[in-house]
Amino acid sequence: MGNHFWLFVLLAVCTNTVAPIPFETVLLFYVAKYPDSTILLIATGSVCAAAGGMIDLALASILRKRALKRFDGRIRNAGFPFYLIVFLFALLPLPFCVVRASLLNIQGHPAMYAVAISSGRLVRYAIFTATVLTSGVSCAILFAVPMVACAWIAKRYWFSNRRILSGALP
Repeated sequence: MGNHFWLFVLLAVCTNTVAPIPFETVLLFYVAKYPDSTILLIATGSVCAAAGGMIDLALASILRKRALKRFDGRIRNAGFPFYLIVFLFALLPLPFCVVRASLLNIQGHPAMYAVAISSGRLVRYAIFTATVLTSGVSCAILFAVPMVACAWIAKRYWFSNRRILSGALP
């Protein structure tokens, strides 16, 4: 794998933060390219998800300090239910931005937060990879579907807004 592993780590950290690209497509691409390293890629992806969570925690801390200057808010310490919710949001295909938004009001412990994210993503990536590999779904199909969807949206946008895009008044 060599130099491609560092690119995988960079993509894993970037896609597990606020980047709008899902990590599962990156994971499937590398699993298809290096099938012998599937377990290493899944474990690395979950650790990079925890690193992305630490970045989110640091950014939330900075934003929280700025917000406290402007607003008189009370910050709560995170308890077990918060980490359970973080684990469930990391495990299930739910929007993780909900957890990121809650970090502005809740101060989490970095180690507990990282463990909750990493363990949830580890199980998610293992189930996802095993499902795709055993079902025989080709990675080409997984990449073709988003491209077809983007082309359909672009075509639909172009035909519905032709006059606006050409400079004519509606």
